[in-house]
Amino acid sequence: MTKFLLLLFILILTCTVLSKNTKNLPGVIQDHGEMILIPEGDFLMGTSEEEIKKIAREFKKSYKYFLSETPEHKVFLSAYYIDKYEVSNRQYQKFIEAGGYENHIFWTEEGWIWKEKNVYEEPKWWLSGQNKSGINHPDYPVVGVSWYEAYAYAKWANKRLPTESEWEKASRGTEGFIYPWGMEWDINKSVSMGKEIQPVGSIEEGKSSYSVMDMSGNVWEWCSDWYDPKYYISSPYKNPPGPKEGQYKILRGGCGGNSHSYYFRCSNRHWAKENFWDAYTGFRCVKDI
Repeated sequence: MTKFLLLLFILILTCTVLSKNTKNLPGVIQDHGEMILIPEGDFLMGTSEEEIKKIAREFKKSYKYFLSETPEHKVFLSAYYIDKYEVSNRQYQKFIEAGGYENHIFWTEEGWIWKEKNVYEEPKWWLSGQNKSGINHPDYPVVGVSWYEAYAYAKWANKRLPTESEWEKASRGTEGFIYPWGMEWDINKSVSMGKEIQPVGSIEEGKSSYSVMDMSGNVWEWCSDWYDPKYYISSPYKNPPGPKEGQYKILRGGCGGNSHSYYFRCSNRHWAKENFWDAYTGFRCVKDI
C-alpha cells in the first residue's frame, strides 16, 4: 500500500511539472478562455481637446478627425469580466461546430438575414486560411468577422460584446494612461506599424494594468455601441450604454496594418458598418457579474 501511494504521488508530481513546463511552449495549444475581473469604479475616458490638437499637429492631420474623443470625462462602471485575450480561431471553431451558423437564436434579426443572404457557414477566409484565419492557426485571433458574427459568438458563449467604455477602462485602467502600458508610445509593446498578426497574447510587455492582452494593435475589436461623434457630450456618468441607434458600430484598439501610433491610443475611436469585415477585424467578449 505504501509503495502504491508513493508511485501515485510521483505520477501526480510528474504531471504537474510537465503541465507547468509545457504551458507556454510553441505548438502547445491553449484555450485562451481566461477572463479578468475589472472592479467597479470610475476612470477617465476620452481625450482633452488640448491633447487632440497636439496629436493633430504631430501627425499633420486635421484635429477634427479626433474630436469624437472629446470631451475627456469621468465614467463609473459596475464590475465586469473581460476576456484576457482576443477570441482565437480555436475558440471560434467551437462556435462553428456547435451549430452557431445554423441557429438563428444567437443572431440579431438583421444579422441572420445577412448571413442567409450570403450563405455564410464560417468567417469569410476560414477555409482558405488567409491572414492566419481558420483552425490550422488555432492560437491566432479570429479575423474576417463582421459585427453580426461577433455578436452571435458572444451570445452563444453566454457573454456579450463590451461597451465602448468597458473596453477603454480595461485598456487604460484608472491611471489615465494613453497606451495600455503607460504614457509613452513603444512600438515593441504592440503588434503594429505593418507587423503581421501574431498569436493572441504574444507581447507580454504590452498588457494593460489589469493584465488584459493585445488592447493596442494585432486586430481591431468590435464593441457593442453605435458610433455617435457627439455622444461623449451628453453620455451618462454611470454605465453608459452607448447611443440607441446609428449607422456604424464602434471598433477599438488598432491593428497590425496601421502605420501611425495615434491608432493605438486607448481612447482612439474607429467605426464601421455591421456587415464590415476584413483581415484585421476581430473581437473579445465581456461577462456580467
